[in-house]
Amino acid sequence: MYNEMHKKIMSRYTELRNNQDLPLELAAELGLNIDQLKVDIKDPLLQDQINLEVKELRGTKLRLAVPKFLVNGEEISIKAIQQKISGILSNPN
Repeated sequence: MYNEMHKKIMSRYTELRNNQDLPLELAAELGLNIDQLKVDIKDPLLQDQINLEVKELRGTKLRLAVPKFLVNGEEISIKAIQQKISGILSNPN
């Protein structure tokens, strides 16, 4: 379900600034359990993890946009990761 939700959010991400309930609306469209999602969102452990990761990201010179992939502390694009993996897999040695 992650991929479906990700696709929905990314297809309408420009609306997020003016509609903070958009993720819940999209989750409802996918038939997710909204009541459980609201409980999970308020989980202190989850909030602590998010706050920690935001703090770490703000401590870098990287863009705050997510998703983000870091390798040895440097941002790498998904395309670069795919190319690297393809190169490794196509090399029989």
